[in-house]
Amino acid sequence: MTLPEDWVLVCQMVPLLPLSEIFPDVLNRDPAYESARNQSELTWQKVWWRMSGGLDGLLLRALCGAWSCTVEDLLAPIERRHWSDPRTLDEPVGPVEGYVLRRPSKGR
Repeated sequence: MTLPEDWVLVCQMVPLLPLSEIFPDVLNRDPAYESARNQSELTWQKVWWRMSGGLDGLLLRALCGAWSCTVEDLLAPIERRHWSDPRTLDEPVGPVEGYVLRRPSKGR
């Protein structure tokens, strides 16, 4: 699969080794979104709260810095699509699932 320029595929995979001891995500979560953890809807804020302390959160922070955007710019469009556009790559190790993040336009 060839991704268009300025796109990133974030894959949801279970690590072979427990990374929670090395990288405790609960301790590193974004405190600005703690109130979202109890929301009944799956909002971009709740998703960010869950992922902000892990490796996915680290990747999104790096993308925001490189692309001069916010986490909302990356996750809100996926929420508006009702989290219904996952992509699957058929790799030799088995299918890899994730969402495609697109670099926000300069005009936002």
